[in-house]
Amino acid sequence: MMRLMIWKTFVALPMLAAGMVPVGAQVGNGTGASPRPTPQQQQGIDKDISRHFGDAPANPGPFAEDLSPAMTPAALDHVIRKVADWQLTRSEPYFDRIWTWSVLYSGLMAASRSTGDPKYRDAMLRMAEKFDWELRSTQPNADDQSVAQTYLELYLESGKQHPEWIAPTRKALDSVVGLDTLQPGGPRIPWWWCDSLFMAPPVWARMYAATGERKYIEYLDRQWQRTSSLLYDAQEHLYARDASYTNKRGPNGQKIFWSRGEGWVMAGIVRTLPYLPADDPRRAFYNDQLRSMAARIAQLQDPQTGLWHASLLDPKAFPAPEVSGSALFIYAMAWGIHHGILDRATYLPVVQAGWRGLLPHVYADGRVGDIQQTGAEPAYYLPSSSYTYGVGAFLLAASELKQMAVAEGRSSASTPVPAAVAPGAGDAAAVSPDLAGIAHVALRVRDLSAAVAFYQKLGFVRVFALSHNGVVYEAFMKINDRQFIELYPTDAKDPKPGFLHLCLEGRNLQAVHRYYVDEGLAPKELRKAGAGNLLFTMPGPLTAQGPQNIEYTQYMPGSLHSRDFGRDLGPDRISTRMIAVTLATADPAAATEFYTKKLGFHPANRRGDLLALPGDGGEWIQIAPLQPQGRRARITLAADPAWAMRLLRRRNIAYRKQHHSLVVLDPDGNQVVLEAAPSPLRHAASGSAAEQGTGGSR
Repeated sequence: MMRLMIWKTFVALPMLAAGMVPVGAQVGNGTGASPRPTPQQQQGIDKDISRHFGDAPANPGPFAEDLSPAMTPAALDHVIRKVADWQLTRSEPYFDRIWTWSVLYSGLMAASRSTGDPKYRDAMLRMAEKFDWELRSTQPNADDQSVAQTYLELYLESGKQHPEWIAPTRKALDSVVGLDTLQPGGPRIPWWWCDSLFMAPPVWARMYAATGERKYIEYLDRQWQRTSSLLYDAQEHLYARDASYTNKRGPNGQKIFWSRGEGWVMAGIVRTLPYLPADDPRRAFYNDQLRSMAARIAQLQDPQTGLWHASLLDPKAFPAPEVSGSALFIYAMAWGIHHGILDRATYLPVVQAGWRGLLPHVYADGRVGDIQQTGAEPAYYLPSSSYTYGVGAFLLAASELKQMAVAEGRSSASTPVPAAVAPGAGDAAAVSPDLAGIAHVALRVRDLSAAVAFYQKLGFVRVFALSHNGVVYEAFMKINDRQFIELYPTDAKDPKPGFLHLCLEGRNLQAVHRYYVDEGLAPKELRKAGAGNLLFTMPGPLTAQGPQNIEYTQYMPGSLHSRDFGRDLGPDRISTRMIAVTLATADPAAATEFYTKKLGFHPANRRGDLLALPGDGGEWIQIAPLQPQGRRARITLAADPAWAMRLLRRRNIAYRKQHHSLVVLDPDGNQVVLEAAPSPLRHAASGSAAEQGTGGSR
């Protein structure tokens, strides 16, 4: 990974360590000297630090030298994890429900979706449970509503399985939905300051998605219009922070437009749009406002740093780049490009320059600097200044860029591309959400005990089974924490052994389900399965048994699978990863078209019969004709062939060589293929060293 040339300098003075900040002193902030915080501003900084929002140490340490400005999935994934891990470790003990934390929570949710790492989402679940899913106040204002963005996302991603998770929020919103003022009989409209357009509307839009009740959208549209009428400057295409700023002027005589305030509005638009109903009469208004603001913001980008200043129209008085506002701009414009609302040729260079500008503000430990402290207008701050809401904005930007980069890779191969995992659609044509990988393959077997014994000889543990009236009807053989071979005994209804179904893991099953419905497919209702995970099924191409039954799952907290994470990983498994499953279909050409055009898979070999799952999980399905495959399953596991051969010999398991692979037959003639993983996967399949912290999963 190429190293960034770090161009900023920082001067640490003893008086800073003591909190003494002389008025008029200068500090290096990336573009030269910048005024230090005034005594009044320092009081605000001290208050923010005391509330654990962040800090501004005199010596934050060296800058990161392991980051690449290349907007590739791998480079973006690295910086997302670096920043998110640092912030989560230092912040979780102080989690709160005030808006400064809510923005971080939104960033961590985005990080979990874009990286596929559940630890950030799991931390959000712990946070929500800590506060019993309650808001910060009764009849809450926009700031106190903001934490519900995360509550509602967790609820939607659970497949709406836990209505108690959103009950307090629903009650709180219902208490204010009839009010056209902030408080009963008060003088102010509910969203009287521009920041509120990030804090509240995404909550109301998600509540509509959660309940289907249009009153939440009607309230959102009505109140946003009132705020826009009050604060939007039609000449500048920017928002005043609040009504008191409409005629206020800065040191240079220009109007004061605060970068973070404009960022709140633009990011609020893109966090609201995906959840609006397709027929919402205000959709065009939001799109037009995003386009108008983006055009103005692009004009104000600093050509030297690629970022924006705290005071957009007065860079001379506020020369330092401001990271939180800049990150929100990058996030909103990247989303707009990704969803076809903003012109790619116009705005991609703006986004690229902005991303290159953000990275030099990341420190070696993962701190993100140059984030202005809380406030209502442009202010001065130190280069080390780092606060939770700015980190949340950074993670939103980086996560959206990764989604866009993954989509770029797919579209360059002229195949369907994955979309951001947030449910819903903008004005552009929808594209398939990412899948995390193959969850399991299900086999019908004549003798369940014999089949279990065979897979145990390969080193896989039977972790649990489901039964009815004392008779086992499903046994789970564990390959790793997220992959299983499921064994079902034949019965009178289905007496023939062989392939039964393939199950794919979704990172956000609600989004996957909604996308398939929008594509005109026929997925069955989302439900909780017997093992405790989220599940839906959908008919696929014709196989020997008739239409293929494609299954989708999302591992949920408390399920049989989740409770076994990190356990029952057979130390002598012949493989630690399933990398492909063969599907024998009546019409391979039609099946290939179905998977690529409808489900977003993409060709992974020259023949076009090997199809990669949407996303960067690195697993495949192989399309094959019914003959000679028939009903027999073919499962490909990653393994070193030479080592696997020795293990098979020791265990007296018959095998045959096939090109560079080994093929083993289970008692029903299903093929288990052992082959070296492609180079990007070799480390993941190499055994226990690769499994630390993940249980051998992706």
